[in-house]
Amino acid sequence: MPVGSKLTLGLLRDGKQVNVNLELQQSSQNQVDSSTIFNGI
Repeated sequence: MPVGSKLTLGLLRDGKQVNVNLELQQSSQNQVDSSTIFNGI
C-alpha cells in the first residue's frame, strides 16, 4: 500500500471488537531486524 493510504484496522480489546482508522506514513527506518518483529512467537 502506498504512503498516504487510509485503512481501518479491526482488533479485539477486552473481548469487544474495536475499529481504528489509520493513515500510512513514510517509515523513518530503511530496514527492520526480522528477529524483533514477532518476538513473542
